[in-house]
Amino acid sequence: MKKLFLFLCLLFLLPTAALCRDKTYTIQSPDCSLTVTIGCGDRIVYSVRSDTNQIVKPSPLALRLVSGECWGRRSRVAGVRRYRIDEVYDAPVYKKRKVEDRCNGIVIDFREGFSLEFRAYDDAVAYRFVARQPGEVLVVGEEARFRFAPGAVAFVPYVRDTPCRHDGLAFGEQFMQSFENTYTRTPLCEMDSARLAFLPLLVQTAGGVNVCITDADLESYPGMFLHRSGADELEGIFAPSPRKVVPGGYHSKNIQCNIIQALITKSDCGLYPVAGVNINRVKGYCQPNIANLV
Repeated sequence: MKKLFLFLCLLFLLPTAALCRDKTYTIQSPDCSLTVTIGCGDRIVYSVRSDTNQIVKPSPLALRLVSGECWGRRSRVAGVRRYRIDEVYDAPVYKKRKVEDRCNGIVIDFREGFSLEFRAYDDAVAYRFVARQPGEVLVVGEEARFRFAPGAVAFVPYVRDTPCRHDGLAFGEQFMQSFENTYTRTPLCEMDSARLAFLPLLVQTAGGVNVCITDADLESYPGMFLHRSGADELEGIFAPSPRKVVPGGYHSKNIQCNIIQALITKSDCGLYPVAGVNINRVKGYCQPNIANLV
């Protein structure tokens, strides 16, 4: 009877032990209008809400390395640091004379040799992965998802049709394009999932909050495209590293001596070198009818 009782106790304790491994952290913007929640368990997920609206539902983040590691899957928290930035910069060639840089930040260090940093501004949220390992880290793929509540509307800059073909590479023919198009207004759930969109892309939530998704400060890393991967979900898509490049390009028939483009003829599955801090995703939030460029 004692052995049976001990066995039942262990069964009840196992779920509790699993829950203890999950850690949750929150940061707020300086004016407390935005709250970012980061969950670290079997997966790393984040969510964003305002005073009255859920802006981004829990969405996963991860980096897959050529070594087989995955930053964001069963990653173990080693420590947490919080900080605040309150600075003002002169802006001689901007529409304002001075630009304020005010935010609250958090850096979550993981035992696997990387950190995840989030910043909460009064009108924006940003995150980035930080490689703490010496030397280069080769990235094979990234998971970046943005999940919204039903009823969201998207303003989408679809990539335009190009003559380039890459058989066997998902979205391959769409990577070679000029980043020029008009914006198409469509319910997010009806966005064409077979087409990529370049950045910035705007989503207006059912609660009336405008979310501008873009990236910044990339070095030796591809810019992010977006496509609809679920009813109300956007997924980041990244062009693979070129294995062979020849002269040519988008307007190969009109090459001039001062305009030289490259035509990618073969691609690897990934392999993006990461050294230090260079992967940034920025989400800008603003109320309707207020221009916001992040």
